[in-house]
Order: sequence, then structure tokens, then C-alpha cells
Amino acid sequence: MTAVTETQPVEATAIRPFTFEAAESDLEELRARIAATRWPGKEPVDDQSQGVQLATIKALAHYWQTEYDWRKCEARLSALPQFMTEIDGVDIHFIHVRSKHEDALPLIVTHGWPGSIVEQLKIIDPLTNPTAHGGSASDAFHVVVPSLPGYGFSGKPTTTGWDPTRIARAWTVLMKRLGYDRFVAQGGDWGAMVADVMGTQAPPELLGIHVTWPFTVPPEIDQAVQTGKPLPADLSADEQHGGVVGTHLLGEQDVHLLRAEERHDPGRRDSLPGRGRTDPAQLDRARLSGPRLLQQGRQGRALRGLGAAATVRRRSSRGLQIASIDASG
Repeated sequence: MTAVTETQPVEATAIRPFTFEAAESDLEELRARIAATRWPGKEPVDDQSQGVQLATIKALAHYWQTEYDWRKCEARLSALPQFMTEIDGVDIHFIHVRSKHEDALPLIVTHGWPGSIVEQLKIIDPLTNPTAHGGSASDAFHVVVPSLPGYGFSGKPTTTGWDPTRIARAWTVLMKRLGYDRFVAQGGDWGAMVADVMGTQAPPELLGIHVTWPFTVPPEIDQAVQTGKPLPADLSADEQHGGVVGTHLLGEQDVHLLRAEERHDPGRRDSLPGRGRTDPAQLDRARLSGPRLLQQGRQGRALRGLGAAATVRRRSSRGLQIASIDASG
């Protein structure tokens, strides 16, 4: 059996320390199941036009069976403070590392899909201990990295409805439960959608957001998308190369698939035009909204400690700083 250690207080909303150690028998069984894979025949083409090639999948399986070392990953996780807490009926697992700099800014970082908190392990020390990485104490953050519901060690929801809107509200609950009355949020991929929704919800504790997948749609592009007219000919270099929804971000055809309606309901499948459906990932992007909250303005300063490319797009009526970055970086 895999060993999971938790402290279980009576209160469901309490913060519970958490550790994990996979049983060796579980790892051996996993390797045996990989070895027992029944492979299909080789594709009749020499390229990827029919999907991922058999040789590629076999090489990946060989790596997982003979080379991948889970214990190294497990040790990296075990070296960090991990916790559980119940929010809206679901156990949420998270890493919480406080900086030694007491005036550090609390930051919640959300991973993407498919993915996990392992993606964020490498940024924790530079953010919490910037003076060891050439930064200053003013660059420091207290870092919280939660696992999305149903991912990693977080609990699996027993009901539907855990969309970015609900997760965004849960993250605000989590940060307040940790004692933070002011914080910022960051996310990439699906995590960027969560952070983006947090920005539109604009809880008073949230000072700003930073995303590595921009959801900004300028009004003139929004109008072209809604009416089916050509995109503006005078897009800036940033917009064309990878900033907002330029042709290099999604492709010249796929940009027409965007629906810039002011909502956040990824569970809803929009009615999409038939042209330009060249890639499932691009269709996934097309189902995401482009909130008008981020459409206006290109002025502001970089959010501290989050990189020079992070630019404040708009300050909302509640003073919330909304940031995005050039996706071409």
C-alpha cells in the first residue's frame, strides 16, 4: 500500500500536514503493467500525419519502465511543506513555503492541464529566497502551490461544477484561510484561466494577477471575431508575434475561432465555425473566453518579482492590477 500521512483534526476546514510515500510494490506493479503493454502495428507512413508514431510511444514507455526514478521526485516533494484542507467538500492539497523575508508578498500559483505541482517546484526557491538568486528582499514572495481538484493529491470532486470560476473562489478561500489578507495570483495554461477568473471576480484581498497564457482581446479584434470580418491590418508587432491574440499565437485561421464573450464557463462548448480546425489544442483555446476586463489599455508597470515581461493591462474600478505577458518569450 502507498503510505499517506495526514493529521486529521476534527474541523474539516483545518490545515492538515500531509506527506506521501509510494509503496515499492505499487511502483513495481506499474513497471510490470508498462512491460505488459500490447502494442498495435506500426503506422504505414513515415511521418506524424496519422498521430504519434509507434516508435515514439515505445521509447516513452521504455523510459518510464527502466529509467524514470519516482523516488527522486518524491524526495523533492517531501522536502517542501505540504498540507491538506477541505474547501467546498473537496480536499485540496497544496505546498506552502513562507519566505524568510517577512514583508514578502503572498502568491498563489496554479498549474495547468494536463500537469501538476511538479511543474512549479523549480520556481519556489527563487521566489521565496530571491537574495540567493541575485535578487533583493523586496522581490520575495510567500508561495502557495495548490493541486487542482482531481489532480495529484487533491480530492476528486463527487459532483460536477468544478470549473475555473469555482476553483478561483476556492483559491481565495484558501489564501484567506492561511491568514493572507492581501495576495497576488499566477497561472499558466489552465491555471492561467483560474488566475484570469480570479481577476474578474476581484476579491478585495487580490492585488493583481499574472498569466503566461494571455486571454486579452482588443476591441477591434473582438469586433472582427464577432462579425466574421478580417482582422485589423494595423496590428502591432507584439499582437502579430505573440502578445494578445496575434496570428502567431493561434494561427491565422484559428484566431477566428475565438469567442470573446464576457463569461467564464469552459464547460460549455461554443458553436465554432468550420474553418481552421487544425489542432485539438487550438480548439480547446477557442472554447475559452476573452474577458473584456483585459481588453483595454496597455499602460502600467511590471508586477514586482514576476519578470520584466509582465505588463499591467488595466487597473479595474476596484484597483485590481491585471497582468499578462508576451507568450512568444
